[in-house]
Amino acid sequence: MSAVSSTLAFRSHGLCHPPACICERLQARHHAGTHVQRLLYSARSGAVGLCAISLLRRVSGCRHSRITRRFREARRRALLLPGLLVGAAASRAEVNQSESSVLQANDSRLQRNTARLRNLVEDPEVQMLRRLQDQLQLFDTKQGQFVTLPDTLCPGQKLHDADLVCIGEQHDSEADHTIQRVLLDALTYTLLRELRSTDMTTPQNLSRQRVAVGVEYFYREQQDVLDALVFNGMPVKVFQEQSQFSDVWNYDWSLYKPLFRFLQLNKNQLVGLNIPFEKVRAVSKSGVSNVSFKDELPSLDLSRSRHRRRFEDMMQLPVERVMERMKSPPDVPPNAKLDRAYESQCLWEEYMS
Repeated sequence: MSAVSSTLAFRSHGLCHPPACICERLQARHHAGTHVQRLLYSARSGAVGLCAISLLRRVSGCRHSRITRRFREARRRALLLPGLLVGAAASRAEVNQSESSVLQANDSRLQRNTARLRNLVEDPEVQMLRRLQDQLQLFDTKQGQFVTLPDTLCPGQKLHDADLVCIGEQHDSEADHTIQRVLLDALTYTLLRELRSTDMTTPQNLSRQRVAVGVEYFYREQQDVLDALVFNGMPVKVFQEQSQFSDVWNYDWSLYKPLFRFLQLNKNQLVGLNIPFEKVRAVSKSGVSNVSFKDELPSLDLSRSRHRRRFEDMMQLPVERVMERMKSPPDVPPNAKLDRAYESQCLWEEYMS
């Protein structure tokens, strides 16, 4: 290998060519022969590769004792050290590129989070909900008095610290559905502000401050369709068809549409809790131990006498009378004719919990 070809070989790997004194010696005629493998750091990937360099066996017809030793020392400095430097530079380049990718991803998340928050703040319905939050009062049964909604959202208070918040509704009451959205937005926004005080990039629905909404009018088996509505923007008509909303629930769509729209804006997961009605009906008809899908069902506790008495009272007495009887222990044995109906009711409750 001549000095010129040796220099080109170095340059092809991004290394500096040997010093001039080595190049002069390399220009002497030499015999092709011994190949020495040396480690070379690739400037592109930082991985270790192998490169065979043809070295001089003898220079100017002299024996290669002293010259060869000097040449080897110079070659070690000229060849290996630049390779190590390039390898270190390549590793630093990789780290910098990785850090740059992370920063770009964080910037992208920050932009999406900012856009989502802006959409919420500027949305007319959300503005209306937040005006109602300052006026809303809740009755605290333990304290026996009304409390403001903002007070219940302070750290250490029930609504703020609760893992599960149950909000009832009269299915055809527009006021009940509005209150649901007021509470949902208030809780979600409070937790979002806490998250953003320490973390500006993690989406709320992927953090510990996320809020999911479980509903009884969808089944667990429909979860893929519910996720498509909230996270993928599934068109309303397609969602109504695939969720079979009119068959499963059969209440006015306009009462529930604002809730679904809010979940899409804020990316709160919508979770189906219920069990298909066909399975409940099969249990009511045949009993929980006689259905083909019994291994798929949760275990049921059928020994709660007060729960059983309340169930039977609800089947045949006015609500006022049921509430009055709840204060006293059961005074009559269970009605055996209602055993399977009671099993189906317990299945319903246990499945959704």
